[in-house]
Amino acid sequence: MRQATLFLTAIFAAFWNYSAATFQTGNLSATMPCCLESLGISTCARLKKRGLWFYHKCHEDADFAIIQCCHTCKTNVPELGAKLFAKSTKSIQCFDRHGPVFCNKFLQPDEMTGLSKCTGANASFGFRLCRRSCGFCEPDIYIKNRQDQQCPVIG
Repeated sequence: MRQATLFLTAIFAAFWNYSAATFQTGNLSATMPCCLESLGISTCARLKKRGLWFYHKCHEDADFAIIQCCHTCKTNVPELGAKLFAKSTKSIQCFDRHGPVFCNKFLQPDEMTGLSKCTGANASFGFRLCRRSCGFCEPDIYIKNRQDQQCPVIG
């Protein structure tokens, strides 16, 4: 029965151009993504020399500004997230890089921790791959005190 429901939801979602996981609510992220420097400090420092290009990426590209070069961009995650996702799921930065089937599996709880890959240590992957499905497009998660307590301290 569950598979039939997920299948019908996926068809409905494809028809309405939504991810099937958008309709689930139990495993969505309740916190904003961590400020990371996943490209590396030296790579981000080199990219910073590109001036206007770097400025644009830091102010208009959620992936780059929050996950890839957050500290070099000096990104205020709550402020940028609230700006970029002000229109919630209608925001231009709100999309899933993968289809409904993948993102629905991504939302399923891990067998060991019971958490989805949208939360905790995997939240950065959730933000990059299934941002819309994981709930990272909701402007109310971008509040200063909604930071994940497991975020690494860089620098």
